[in-house]
Amino acid sequence: MYPVSISVKSQRHHSAFTGNRVLVSFSLFELETSEFCNEDYVELRRDGAAGPMIGVYCGTDMPSNITAAHNIWVRFQSSGIGTARGFIADYSMCEF
Repeated sequence: MYPVSISVKSQRHHSAFTGNRVLVSFSLFELETSEFCNEDYVELRRDGAAGPMIGVYCGTDMPSNITAAHNIWVRFQSSGIGTARGFIADYSMCEF
């Protein structure tokens, strides 16, 4: 039966070719809402897991298009409590 409540941790690192940047755009964003985005969230950073924070997003406020210099690191965390539709993120490259 769907939707199913599960605990999820997922990390992705996206890199652009030389002379390009990574563009992330969301077409759906519906995660569980929490006061400090510490239950279900999407975290974006430049240049890897230890790089500068772009933002942490949760709830239903869809992030605007995000462009990172050459690399972008994306982490999705779900507590497994409650359900929501999730998110759809599209990754593309654009010229500097």
